[in-house]
Amino acid sequence: MSPSFHETVAELDPSVQPGALQHHITRDLPGVGVLDFESAPAGWVAKNGERRSRDHRAYYLTAHGPCPAGCDEGREPGARPGTTRKCKTCGGTGQPKRRQLISVTTLIGQITPKAGLMPWAEARGIEGAVEAVRRGLIDPADEAADVVRVVRGAGLGADRARDQAADRGLDVHACLERYMLTGEPPRLQDHPVEHAGYVRALALWLDVVQPEPVSVEEVVCDPDAGYAGRYDLVAKVDGQVGLFDAKTSERGGIYDAAHLQLALRRRAMVASGDGMVDFGRVVLFAADGSWRMMDQAADDGLVDAAVDFAHRLGPVTALCERENRQARREQAERLAAGPASGRLPGRPPRQPRPVARHRRARPRPPRRHPSPRLALRGDGPPRAPR
Repeated sequence: MSPSFHETVAELDPSVQPGALQHHITRDLPGVGVLDFESAPAGWVAKNGERRSRDHRAYYLTAHGPCPAGCDEGREPGARPGTTRKCKTCGGTGQPKRRQLISVTTLIGQITPKAGLMPWAEARGIEGAVEAVRRGLIDPADEAADVVRVVRGAGLGADRARDQAADRGLDVHACLERYMLTGEPPRLQDHPVEHAGYVRALALWLDVVQPEPVSVEEVVCDPDAGYAGRYDLVAKVDGQVGLFDAKTSERGGIYDAAHLQLALRRRAMVASGDGMVDFGRVVLFAADGSWRMMDQAADDGLVDAAVDFAHRLGPVTALCERENRQARREQAERLAAGPASGRLPGRPPRQPRPVARHRRARPRPPRRHPSPRLALRGDGPPRAPR
């Protein structure tokens, strides 16, 4: 039987196949379990058939060993004597359930402030608006909301600049990984022109430091702390083995989040059975072709505090996201129902009130007793004595 049109399209374009992944890495950690990393970009179709609204990146751990509840091959005693039912703890598999771990990047994003992010985004937005005016896309008399929409649609705002910075980092990391695995040196002609300075800095660092690779781009996790990540490079330099975390920055700045990220991955290496390293260093490649290194400044106490804070904040963050999603769905339903309805979804429309008929006011009856002033002037009958 020949494949249908939709099956053929799914084979050619994995983004339309429900649940398809762009990257999937699996690593068996002895004594720990099976660690999976999967990712899919925004716009790809998820398992539920809806397109992803944002990039999907997740780590999952399936521990080794039998079910923690001690069931018999996924069956546990039922409510009535002599009966069994599917184990609720393992879901009938007889093995521990697959659980999701928080990524190092997400953990750090929850606890470290980004003081320079707002000024950076503001500067990119202003630059995008100026460029849009030069191209004739917007007019200074346009509404602010229209200007924002045009700048974003033309790829001139902060979102586009952020994506370009991410592409730059991925390009440099791929270049480093390729050299460490194959020995192929970086070549400027193989990279975009805007990445030339960073690639040049990487080549100079490789020539000066001469790192001997031990392992490259491995996924690691700390099951007790509940997080996972992926380190860049473990290499031997001057007879010592160290963990290197590569960063790219236009202005050549190293921030506290990089040190915390390095410390978290270093601890996860030990928990995954990769052993200890002698040192950890952050390596920065700048746009002007320069590079510099900085030894790890975050200690184990900071790692413990960061993990504890992230786990305490996690349920609050999840609750807010769930409530916000529900609010956005209700708002979308209200907009779909029409702007004139003005009612919440699921509620019956309001019944119009009956219009009240106005009657003429009846004339006020005359006073029974005239005013005392009239009685004093003699214009009326005197008041009766009390």
